[in-house]
Amino acid sequence: MTEEENGKRVLLPLILIGAIFLASLGILGLLLKSSERGPGEIVKEELYDALFHEAKGEAEERFEESETIAFQAEELAPEETPPPIKSAPPIPSSGPVTPPEEERTRSEDDLLSEEGYLTPEEIPSKPVVTVTEASQLLKEKKDVLEEGSDWISKGEVPPTIEEPPLADEAELPVDEEGVTLQSESDLESDIRSDIDQTKEELSGKLEDNTPSTMEAGVKEADLEKYTWNSTKKTTTDSDGDGNPEWVHEIRVAYGQRNFTAINGTLTWIVGMESKMEDKDSDGTPNYEEKTLLIYANFTINGVKVAEGISYTSILKNDTDGNGAIDFISVKHLSYGYWYTIFLTKKSFATAGMLNLTDTDGDGNFEKKEGAAFFFFRHEAGNPLVPIKEAIILVKGDVNSNTRETTLIAFQRINNTQGQVLRERGFVHHVKVTPGEKNVVLVAAENNTVTKRVRFAVFNATRKSTQTGVELEVRAFAVENRTRLGGGLEQNALAVEILKTPDELHVGLAAGRNITGGVSPTEEFMLFSVNRTYNNGVITTENSTLIVGRTLHARGEKNVTVGIVQKLLTDGDADGNPEYMKITVGVGRGVDGDGDGINETEGYFMSQTELYDKDSDGNPELNHTFIIMGWKYDSNSDGNPEKEVGLLINSTAYDNNSNGNVELLRVQKIGLLKEDHDSDGTVDHEKYHVFVREVKDVNDDGTQIEESTWENVYERGS
Repeated sequence: MTEEENGKRVLLPLILIGAIFLASLGILGLLLKSSERGPGEIVKEELYDALFHEAKGEAEERFEESETIAFQAEELAPEETPPPIKSAPPIPSSGPVTPPEEERTRSEDDLLSEEGYLTPEEIPSKPVVTVTEASQLLKEKKDVLEEGSDWISKGEVPPTIEEPPLADEAELPVDEEGVTLQSESDLESDIRSDIDQTKEELSGKLEDNTPSTMEAGVKEADLEKYTWNSTKKTTTDSDGDGNPEWVHEIRVAYGQRNFTAINGTLTWIVGMESKMEDKDSDGTPNYEEKTLLIYANFTINGVKVAEGISYTSILKNDTDGNGAIDFISVKHLSYGYWYTIFLTKKSFATAGMLNLTDTDGDGNFEKKEGAAFFFFRHEAGNPLVPIKEAIILVKGDVNSNTRETTLIAFQRINNTQGQVLRERGFVHHVKVTPGEKNVVLVAAENNTVTKRVRFAVFNATRKSTQTGVELEVRAFAVENRTRLGGGLEQNALAVEILKTPDELHVGLAAGRNITGGVSPTEEFMLFSVNRTYNNGVITTENSTLIVGRTLHARGEKNVTVGIVQKLLTDGDADGNPEYMKITVGVGRGVDGDGDGINETEGYFMSQTELYDKDSDGNPELNHTFIIMGWKYDSNSDGNPEKEVGLLINSTAYDNNSNGNVELLRVQKIGLLKEDHDSDGTVDHEKYHVFVREVKDVNDDGTQIEESTWENVYERGS
């Protein structure tokens, strides 16, 4: 064995066993609860009280150096930076503590003591992934992201998961009256507000001729206030029955108003054209078309400062000639701009299109297609530069089986030099088919002032099947920002939920990385749950959690990793699992001088298995295996001066499953290795082996027999 191999031999079990020790902190509570039944009583008394209570104080003392280093960095970091260890002592007021030369926790004669090691409580808490602002872009859909993170803090996925709100409906953005937009996000409302405000400002110049915004186009009733300067009408009634086969009419109105105080002039022109065709002269048109147009401008000293246009076209057609309209097409357009008193220019445009089709000739329009467009721009400077611009696009389709809409919104804010200050974007898609609904949201923001980039995606599908409701949810959020104290912070969170009446699959991954600044930090979390159900009872489960944190401070590196796993089988779905295994592991390494070699390392691993073959709630076998250890390499040469380890194996048998343990076996092996001159050769090693058996001879608690055996092996000094 080489010196390097000798220096790492205590940590090898952590690397090998740690790969399978996965799940969450809260699962540990289930272990204690399960141990209250049958053989678990003895296991709990003999092992866990000492392991989870007495060892805590000694563990804090053993790693006081690493914690001091970590909290020194924390003291200088912004408040939002969490401590590196969830349950840790108060921040010390003095500098780093120099480790004493003597034994740091206990006498070498007590190698079987469980004191002075890491405990499961020292598994790092979940990463503080700050994607909350990014998830806010998704409105109420953000709950899925937040809940996924909260599960970890509680240690396990709840038995039931609420469905995310999927009340979104596929509504067409335009109808025969005009263009309408259901503003469901702050971004859409913001764009609408800009357009509406511009319309109000423009109305001060164009008066009644101001184009509308959210109801683009011209209503026929609006034309009644005009006096027509010119009218031309052509009518054809070839059979003289009073039902003309063709009617074509054009009307034009125009006018001008002067404002002498400012030498301003308002000019407008209004046009209307209508067409009607009744081929069979039965009084029911088979074709109608009407076009309405309003144009106006305002000048001051001959310079145009405001302009607006409104346009609407409506077409109705009886394509199959059965006397019923089976196709309608509507087009709307509004546009306007004006130069403000601040010598800036504001402009907007709103447009919409709608097609209605009666596919089977029953008088109902089964197919509907609609689209809408909204645009706003504010320009300033000399020459004019866009300082704010926005756009919204909406498209919808409806037929007998499908309703689908897509909304895209974008907004950009620049400075007067045209440099981007902030950009925001939003996509919302809804599709509804018989028994299924899908909702997709994408939101993003780039803010160069606060130096923050945010991005979030949400995709959920809800299906109704013969066996019940199936749910698929996928969400992702990422956020990068420059911290006030310096450095770059990157956060990411992803959630996946697949749920059926009989199965549940959950996956969650989160990460946080802080570079630069006072205390660079790396955090990650991987979490998965796979369950099957029978009438709502969990029959199988495989839950997995891996959590890790790395803290850098003044060249020092503090790394902590926690891994847990829960396996469960309850084949008869009676709530009493026939098999359950829970494994917990935590490891920590501290590299105080940043040379890549840890001066202090420690680990703890525990695995408990319960077998209850007859599923009566009294396990026939309760087996617990625990390994813990630490090493200390003060000169950081890769040859630890001291290594200490402890292995505990405990098995309780209740073969007849009556709740009374007939046999309990406990084996402990403690070891100590020392390399005083740190040359890679062990100068002193010591092993202490202890075995204890407890028998219930009559299986009724009336006759208890106990025996112990121990041996100590020691070499060197």
